[in-house]
Amino acid sequence: MSARSTVGGWRRGGGWLVHLLTATGGAFGVAALVAIHHGEVVRAFWLLAATVAIDGVDGTLARWVRITESVPEVDGTLLDNLVDYLTFVIVPAFLLATGNLVPPGTGVWLAGLMAIVSAYQFAQHDAKTADHFFKGFPSYWNIVVLYFFLWHTPAILNFWLVVACAALVFVPIKYVYPSRHGGRWMLPATVVWGAVTIAQLWLYPRRSPVLIAVTLAYLAVYLAASLRATAGKVSRQTLPTSGNVPSTKE
Repeated sequence: MSARSTVGGWRRGGGWLVHLLTATGGAFGVAALVAIHHGEVVRAFWLLAATVAIDGVDGTLARWVRITESVPEVDGTLLDNLVDYLTFVIVPAFLLATGNLVPPGTGVWLAGLMAIVSAYQFAQHDAKTADHFFKGFPSYWNIVVLYFFLWHTPAILNFWLVVACAALVFVPIKYVYPSRHGGRWMLPATVVWGAVTIAQLWLYPRRSPVLIAVTLAYLAVYLAASLRATAGKVSRQTLPTSGNVPSTKE
């Protein structure tokens, strides 16, 4: 057997393992649904944390093994989207529908809204832009609902935040992909934010004002970076014409 074929065999085996890792996120998502059904919400969020960790590394591993070449018969992007729709959308929507995080009688409606707008967001051809940004609110419902739970925010505030995030799906803001943008600071800052969020889950039901402040600071910086990226795109697309009237070119 040649060295080239050996490398190809290792890559193919590695590719299947990466797909298995991605699919395992779906199994954790189902386990989280069962945990919510039994009232074990903290356990459900730990399972969702595992799915976020998988989602954070499987893409890098897929690129490393050249997965589209090593396992061409499997659509890794479709597999990833299927798992993400379950863990980022359906599981938190189920918690919203069955818990007491929003005003009585609104949970099922809000959960349905989350499912519908997220289906639209996931189905867009350019949900992830060519320059590796997310277009529109990227269905971070697992994070949104987690903070509702950890911070005991008022139910009416949660209601309007869900409505606002759902509307933002249709607003073409370029949301930063932390592992690909933001210079040298965004990825380390995201790692710190993740550790701070895990610490808050570990401390629950206690709340730390310091950890909450760090979280809010990161979210503000993330949003500012996303708005800056969006403004940069608009400025590059705007060209001067005769007179002083700008003309925008798609």
